[in-house]
Amino acid sequence: MRVLQTLVSVKGFRRPANNTLRLRALDALFSIAKKNDCPVLLLPMGFLFATDEADRDLLFDRVADAARGAGVAVVGGIDVGAASKRKVTKMDVLARRLPYFGFVVAGDGQLLGQWRQTSTTSDNYDPRQAFPGDERTVPIAGTKVSVLLCGEIFNPYAAKAIGKMRPAAVFAPGHARMGMGLIPALQRIHKSTICPVLHAHHVAGTNKTHAIAANGQHVSRSIDTNWRYEPMPEGPFWYGWKVRSL
Repeated sequence: MRVLQTLVSVKGFRRPANNTLRLRALDALFSIAKKNDCPVLLLPMGFLFATDEADRDLLFDRVADAARGAGVAVVGGIDVGAASKRKVTKMDVLARRLPYFGFVVAGDGQLLGQWRQTSTTSDNYDPRQAFPGDERTVPIAGTKVSVLLCGEIFNPYAAKAIGKMRPAAVFAPGHARMGMGLIPALQRIHKSTICPVLHAHHVAGTNKTHAIAANGQHVSRSIDTNWRYEPMPEGPFWYGWKVRSL
């Protein structure tokens, strides 16, 4: 399976006024995925921002329509309302009320998964709450994949839960500023699953995508010239991509 893996500018992150540019980028990325024979597009978490859950559902519909039109599946996320990580409390995590939602939409527009993120850091997951590995494992383009959302990659119980599902690949969309622990976390997921792990997130200026190959090797690849500004020709928002073969 070929995947169009993305990097997205942090410019306009979690600002509803920026959705117009991001939806334009979404349509372009679907076209790029189709041109490159990629049946799956991987976006970051919080690629779009909703003012409330009703607005979120409208954005889900917009993404599904675009996926159906392109015939390309997509993995990504929509943040809602007061989504700043600084405002997240331990109680929010324990009560499973984080305002971050991940999704998987099939190439026919079917919503295969719509999930609320369960934790944000390496120390605020709740080991007493079983991670729903079965819910997070879905068939995309004929391949069984599992999905971990941003801070969940730091939860060892989550990695073990999806390892039991024996996916062919793991998609790990993140938000922004993932820190030095990103690559070790992706490698731990690989250790539990023994399959490729692909990541996407928002960045200020870096131009490298990150993945763990099937053999456990960290493979960092530059987006080279595969990037565009919106609005054309010079921004302020940009997005980049790289084709990965799993």
